[in-house]
Amino acid sequence: MSAVEGPILSARDPRFTKTLYAHAGQASAHTLKYYLDHDGYQAARKALGMTPETVVEEVKHSGLRGNNPNLTRTIIKNGPRCVRP
Repeated sequence: MSAVEGPILSARDPRFTKTLYAHAGQASAHTLKYYLDHDGYQAARKALGMTPETVVEEVKHSGLRGNNPNLTRTIIKNGPRCVRP
């Protein structure tokens, strides 16, 4: 079987894992310290180290879609002009 590529579009995708409640019930799971100790804000740290052009390319490559697909299309179409420093 070949490796699956592209964005995860369904819970049936073998790469899909439930993460919403992964830490529910853990002591202090609601604290910032716990979140940071478990790799919280990892994507934000990565994005802050990138140029606006690189962030836009990463969004294009990921297939990421937000709650406002028109905004996502605008960012992809207009590129870094939409990303404010």
